[in-house]
Amino acid sequence: NAPKCTPARFTLLTGRYASRSIYGNSNNNNDRAVVSVPKSKLGPDDYNTSLVNRLKKYGVHSIQAGKYHVAPENARVDLFEDYPNAEKLVKDAGFDTVAALWISNMNSDMTEFSHNMEWATAESITAMEKHIDENKSFYLYFTPTAPHGPSMEVAIDNFTVRDTPKGVLTQDPVSYMPARSTLHDRALPARARDTSLGINWVDDSLGALMERLEAKGVLNSTLIIFTMDHGMVAKDQLFDGGVRVAMMMRYPSLIPGGLVINIPVTHLDLAPTVMEFFGADEEDLDDFDGLSLWPLLEDATKSRRTVNKIAARQCIVSEIELSRAIVCDGRYKLLTTEGEVTPFRNYNSSQDAIQFYDTLNDAMEQINLINTTNAELRDIIVKMQAALDCHDKDTLSNVVLREACDISTMAITGPVATEAANDNNNNNN
Repeated sequence: NAPKCTPARFTLLTGRYASRSIYGNSNNNNDRAVVSVPKSKLGPDDYNTSLVNRLKKYGVHSIQAGKYHVAPENARVDLFEDYPNAEKLVKDAGFDTVAALWISNMNSDMTEFSHNMEWATAESITAMEKHIDENKSFYLYFTPTAPHGPSMEVAIDNFTVRDTPKGVLTQDPVSYMPARSTLHDRALPARARDTSLGINWVDDSLGALMERLEAKGVLNSTLIIFTMDHGMVAKDQLFDGGVRVAMMMRYPSLIPGGLVINIPVTHLDLAPTVMEFFGADEEDLDDFDGLSLWPLLEDATKSRRTVNKIAARQCIVSEIELSRAIVCDGRYKLLTTEGEVTPFRNYNSSQDAIQFYDTLNDAMEQINLINTTNAELRDIIVKMQAALDCHDKDTLSNVVLREACDISTMAITGPVATEAANDNNNNNN
């Protein structure tokens, strides 16, 4: 995952590393592509590989609702002043229906509209129900503006459900959500209040969407994926507080309730997972950096696959700016930075250009083991650095050549936990 909005959304919409984007590839220091908000937009050269365009082959209609934030960089004008043009940019990228669009982040000084979960939810329900009534498959990409700033409290108190980026509505949207005024009664106090308002607002929206799917008799035949774009404890950083996020899926007929997946997964995996859900064959799944999660999700007695590629996964990579992190065996993390390194609060070694952590024994990533004398750990560091070098070279191209650099199945076997813990103690003295 990427620890910032735009590169994370690029990955969600393509199943590819943001470093493969046309903008990332054209902005590099010869060794690494730049992965940043302005350099990870979804450009015209990326459209053919986007999830929504690939789904057209399988007759799936795509719906966009919420914050987009990946419009081409060369179209950076105040698109909030030109809703039709903003809508066109999203349709150019492959979406069939633009239900409710915030083209990018909002400023705190906006006077005509702010967050409006009721409008986004109502328009999404209208689009979904149209396809359900016509017995057509759909993919809803629903990305709430909440709980991201500006202030939830200001949006709730100073704006109405009729105030939208598209203009002022003539009547209240039918969202099936609790009244906006009830959010205050359910919010946490003091410092956590604004975030709590946003989370409850999103929860109300998801509940309404699911309620309408149930009312239409299709809730249990609809795959629902809930995730975050990035963490907030260490936003813009490759520590777990920036890249490790919640992800839940619901599809009762194939995914057993209460199932917990221990194999590392990433946002890269969601596009191929959705593709396979709609019937994509193996050939159509090869051009992703991610892997379909279905072999991990399905009840074994109902599995539709004979090849389980993801079960062998050992390593995953995260990217931001000119920094990269690789995590292997669910515990070892190597983090490297090219260019200027600045300290980040609450992380003791954040200013180090190369960092190595054993997160099994150091979950808060406080003890940099890069200078360890443990021979087994030294061998792991060498292997992980070689894997990152291969990743950097591979992603300077927008063509996925999985066999050329398949780091996911790299063999990593480290010392037992007690030995790693002893090494931690030695490095902390």
